[in-house]
Amino acid sequence: MKIPGASLFKSKKLVVTHGGGFHPDDVFAAATLSLYFEKMDQPFIIRRSRNKEDIEKADIVFDVGMVYDPEKGRFDHHQKEGAGKRENGIPYAAFGLIWKHFGMDLAESQDAWQAIDDRLAAPIDGPDNGFLLDEKVVPGIKPFYLGDVLTLLFAKGEDPDKDFAEAVQFAKRILKTFIDRAKAEAEIKKEILDFYKASEDKRLAIIDMRVSRQSVWISLIEKEEVLFSVFQSRNDDSWNVVAMRNELGTFDNKKDMPSEWAGLQAEDLRRVSGVEDAIFCHRGLFLASAESKEGAIALAKLAIEN
Repeated sequence: MKIPGASLFKSKKLVVTHGGGFHPDDVFAAATLSLYFEKMDQPFIIRRSRNKEDIEKADIVFDVGMVYDPEKGRFDHHQKEGAGKRENGIPYAAFGLIWKHFGMDLAESQDAWQAIDDRLAAPIDGPDNGFLLDEKVVPGIKPFYLGDVLTLLFAKGEDPDKDFAEAVQFAKRILKTFIDRAKAEAEIKKEILDFYKASEDKRLAIIDMRVSRQSVWISLIEKEEVLFSVFQSRNDDSWNVVAMRNELGTFDNKKDMPSEWAGLQAEDLRRVSGVEDAIFCHRGLFLASAESKEGAIALAKLAIEN
């Protein structure tokens, strides 16, 4: 997105957000804008203020001001009507709004942009709007959230503006790493999907490259017919078989490997499976490996027919 006045890009842009305490949404919104302006070689300053005059003269205002109007550079979500929701129902907070309008210039592809929104922006925006993304399983125990990290490391209390600036630098490192990884994953996804298309039996995606099982799960999660995938390990010359998940972030396999394989290694797995170069099968029945591609395919086919 090119902001109003982009033809005068070298004039310093004033960005305003609220002062005082801070949360992950305003910290990561500031980090996004910082990376954006740095990429555009655009001078800017971020001022923390609730002063009406500062807000009125700012080029961009986020998480304060009670207005969401992208054309005017206003990105607040605290007004009664909010600032909209994603298709999945998660409301936008400051980070998501800034990422929505500026993130594509950083992500450079829809897949990478979506990955950041799904895995970083939405999980930050949800709780900021009181939208719970998890449930307590054990009384008195909750996950250690990103907000807890920012509070622990940076909310020292003596100088909130200095604390905020330090938190933004930290967030920039996280966001930059996320973006780089999402870009790489987007390229890997294209390759994985090409291998999937070339696989004769769509229940078994044969990925003829070194790749992580997380990349396989992410890339093929929408391919409902895929039950297992075979690919070469990134760590050695072995070949892996993974069961595909019903949903990312869970251990719910579409189909388990044979229960009698659970936890077996080397000779024990070879004897039970009949695959001469089988190496091991995870006790969770979602991962197995063999010394060769052919061995891994044989394990996968047995699992499919089991």
